[in-house]
Amino acid sequence: MPLIRPNHLEDLARRTEGRDRLGELLRRLVYCWVPNRVSGIGFLAGDVNNFPGWDGWVHLSKAASDSVDHFSVWQLSIEASAADKIKRDFKKSLKADLPEGWSRSQTTYVAVTVRKLKNRDKLETELRNCRGNRWADVRIIDAIGLEQWIEKCPAVETWAGEEFGIG
Repeated sequence: MPLIRPNHLEDLARRTEGRDRLGELLRRLVYCWVPNRVSGIGFLAGDVNNFPGWDGWVHLSKAASDSVDHFSVWQLSIEASAADKIKRDFKKSLKADLPEGWSRSQTTYVAVTVRKLKNRDKLETELRNCRGNRWADVRIIDAIGLEQWIEKCPAVETWAGEEFGIG
């Protein structure tokens, strides 16, 4: 059974450290999940968490079964009105600058919220089908998805439990 549950993540959203350290949590999860493929990574956390631009970006080198590298840009949120925030961020993303040399047609847009979404799949489909969308793919990770990802990375699960006093 997971140590960190969706309700723990939602509780974390109400605390300053949740807002300030969500980027660090995601960075640790990506490093844990695909450590040998990370060619570049950046997630805002702490004092720089509210800087303009992307909250995170990841460049993964191709795996043996892939023919191309993987690129993704990330927007993170702790807001209670998660679906509305995701939609607002997505709309802005359609015109936002990408890292040097990246193109939307080869980049996945990832929205992360520490809130539970009742219709995550439906919202993901809505964004994918949005007029003007040129992203290679659109993914949404909510508190339920985060719980599952954290559970698969025991070192991150232990760190998060200790750092945030949850689990």
